[in-house]
Amino acid sequence: MLICTFFSSFLLLFKNTLSNQCYHCGDDEDSKQGAVYDPMLCRKIKSCADDEVCRVTTLNTAGVFTYESGCNQKLQCQILTIATLQSENIDTGVDVASILASAGKRDNPTRKRQQSICDICCGDGLCNDSDCESVKIRIMQFANATRFNYTTLKLIR
Repeated sequence: MLICTFFSSFLLLFKNTLSNQCYHCGDDEDSKQGAVYDPMLCRKIKSCADDEVCRVTTLNTAGVFTYESGCNQKLQCQILTIATLQSENIDTGVDVASILASAGKRDNPTRKRQQSICDICCGDGLCNDSDCESVKIRIMQFANATRFNYTTLKLIR
């Protein structure tokens, strides 16, 4: 019994430690790795701020695909992820305009990256562990089963 309690405590501590961490590679000043041509090569881990979640992006620049991952502001990610799911005909029950209004914003921040062909966020630790399309499919499966929290961007297990 003592071993089970210890193991459960260890798993909870381990999960909480990872819950605010993301894989990080991209073309920003904070990334030493840079954008990668294979998302599985992005293995640098970064601790995010409390108001950030993980993001993964696939970019197409003149026919060359690159992948960026990292931490991103949670409000921007909520809007981005909800809009992405709605574009896939998933009823999120959330109005993006109301999120913008509650934050005092008028502009949709998801329009700034014209070259991105896939862009999505997730709130679980190290959830940006694959290419954008794979992460999006995983989130869509949970959203369709009403097991995705649109506020925290976490899977409901």
